[in-house]
Amino acid sequence: MHILTESVAQQKLYIVPRKDSNGVTVQLYDEMERKLVVNSNYGCTVYGGIMTIQGTFLTIKEGRFYSLKVFRQTNELIYRGRVFVTSTTNFAKYSVNPPYENIYKTEDSYDNEFIVI
Repeated sequence: MHILTESVAQQKLYIVPRKDSNGVTVQLYDEMERKLVVNSNYGCTVYGGIMTIQGTFLTIKEGRFYSLKVFRQTNELIYRGRVFVTSTTNFAKYSVNPPYENIYKTEDSYDNEFIVI
């Protein structure tokens, strides 16, 4: 999953595509409103099998999930993924999942002894 911010600044997406390309078309599909919100061409660089796509994503909204599709210039799908938009800047400690501390309880109402008849 990729994390973007709701910003007018340039942002980078790092992907491992199926095939290399000099330019790509990026599509972002809003999963909440069920509509295509980004369908734009971007330049990209590839180094060591990792493609870096740099651009602005002006129509994305914070707190939403987006389906990501990246196409080559020949309209061939080379990557599919998911994007979450947040204003959180500490990505190393960020999780889109709820906190799971203290959810699992230990059962201690028995002594775990077998009854032999």
